[in-house]
Amino acid sequence: MIDLGKNHFDLFGLPVGYVLDTGELAARYRELQRVVHPDRFANASEQEQRLALQQATQVNEAYETLRDPLRRALYMLELAGVDTHQETATTRDTEFLMQQMELREALAGVRGADDPGAELDRLMRDIRRMIETQVGQLAVQLEAGTPEQLEAARESVSKMQFLNKLYNEAESIEAELEEMI
Repeated sequence: MIDLGKNHFDLFGLPVGYVLDTGELAARYRELQRVVHPDRFANASEQEQRLALQQATQVNEAYETLRDPLRRALYMLELAGVDTHQETATTRDTEFLMQQMELREALAGVRGADDPGAELDRLMRDIRRMIETQVGQLAVQLEAGTPEQLEAARESVSKMQFLNKLYNEAESIEAELEEMI
């Protein structure tokens, strides 16, 4: 059985760190799933079935958190005791905010572009590049772990949340454009 009190990294036998080997994470996830999957406990007592379900749920939640760069960053900040102000998270970087406004305007204008597909592809590439930049910064900031770097990581997380939301909106427009074809 699995210790439900472990943090996500310990659960997978990984060192706490932002940079992960996602292949190793996936392999350990499959190993843990084989151990705790509720189907293995079909003939067990009701209590054992409930415990297996709790453990499988924790393994799934831990895996989803660690494999997603934004959720992993938030989790690491939480482990470090940093309040991420999730409900009021924003960035103080005015240049970044202006850039977001420009991207939103460009995204809003995609449908009216001469070649909406090409314009949307370009915007999505730009947003992905910006997300990758934030991931790189988070790797440095979270691995350093100093109070200043953790505060910088909190700021990077806020930016990444903006970018992820924008990218999701772009994906919605992409699906809408595909339906029109």
